[in-house]
Amino acid sequence: LSHPWMRHCDRAAKAVFAQHVGAALPEEGRQVVILSKVLAHPCNFGYHALPCMVLESFNSEPVRNLAELALAVCACNAELLVFELLRPNAVGLELLALDRAQCTAAEPEILAQHLIASPCMVRSPRS
Repeated sequence: LSHPWMRHCDRAAKAVFAQHVGAALPEEGRQVVILSKVLAHPCNFGYHALPCMVLESFNSEPVRNLAELALAVCACNAELLVFELLRPNAVGLELLALDRAQCTAAEPEILAQHLIASPCMVRSPRS
């Protein structure tokens, strides 16, 4: 979480930010990872309207920080990419499941459509 990020967010995102900013994290290296925007594409159809949500786990493993999440996604060989997100102001988790092969195939198109030069700064050993 960062204050510069918050200045460019809507009311829902600011509410999530307010819930977590300044709270002690359980371990060093831990970050609050927030799904703030879904870059719409047919491979993630139906998820683009999700509100700003905190990511709890990826493929049943707790998410400690953004760098580890990026490495886990790059290393994933499962058929599905499964993200569990905390529901804002509600009990339980929201499940987001995406077909890994479709997402991998769509990545160049999504990056180009949103003028993103590179998928992330963290590179997998396969890259």
